[in-house]
Amino acid sequence: MKRNFKLSAMLLIGCLFASSASSAQTSFNLGWASEYYFRGIFQQRSSAFVGVDYRNSSIEGNGRVSDVGNGLEARGYIGYNFDVQRNLTVSGGFQGFYYTGDTDESFGEFLVSARYRASGPYSVEAVYSFGEWNGLGNSDEDTEDANDDFFSVTLHSEGGRFRGMYATYGLVGFEFDNDYFQLGYTTRVSGVDFDIAAIFNGIQLTDPDDGGVDDGTFSFSDDEALVLTIEVPF
Repeated sequence: MKRNFKLSAMLLIGCLFASSASSAQTSFNLGWASEYYFRGIFQQRSSAFVGVDYRNSSIEGNGRVSDVGNGLEARGYIGYNFDVQRNLTVSGGFQGFYYTGDTDESFGEFLVSARYRASGPYSVEAVYSFGEWNGLGNSDEDTEDANDDFFSVTLHSEGGRFRGMYATYGLVGFEFDNDYFQLGYTTRVSGVDFDIAAIFNGIQLTDPDDGGVDDGTFSFSDDEALVLTIEVPF
C-alpha cells in the first residue's frame, strides 16, 4: 500500500510540474484560513497554504500544501473531465494525501464528480470518493485500513441576488461516521478571494492539547465554526 502511495505521489508531482510549463493554463495561489476544516472535520487553527491549479482542455490537476500544526499536508489531484451534454460535466481522477512528521498516515482515493448547470444562475455538484485510510493513531497490528468513503452535494449560486453563495451537505465514512453542513459565501475584491463559511458537523475530531490532529488523542463532540479564508491568486 505505502509503495503504491509513493508511486502515485511521484506520478502526481511529475504531472503537476510538467503542467506548469504552460503558464496560460496554470495558476498559483497563496492563502490563510482562520481554521482549517476538511470535509467538515477540524484540522488546525490559523492555517496557511499554497496551491497550484492546472487545466488543459479535459485534463485537470491541482495541488495544495497546508499547515496542520506538527507538520504539513500535501494534497494533490489529477483527473479528466468531459461534457456529457451541454449542462452536465462529469470528471474522475486520483487524489493523494501526504504528510510530514507524525501528523497522519498518507493515503489515496479515487474521486468522481458530476456538475449540472440549471437554466438559471444555479448549479448542483455531486462528489463521491473512495479509498483506504489507516491513520490517526491506528496501528498496523490491530487496525486494518479503514474505508475512506465520502459523498457530498453542493448547490452553487453563480449569479443574481445570491451570487457567490453555496450550500454543501456531506457524508464522511472514515472509521467514524460523520456528516456535516456548510453554508458559505465567496467573493473577489481587488483580485483577492474571500470565503466565509459556517460549518456544522456531527463529530469534532481534535487534539485538545494544541488544537490540531497529531498524536491520536482526540475528543469527539458536536462542532460549529465560522471560518474565514483569504486567498491571493497569481
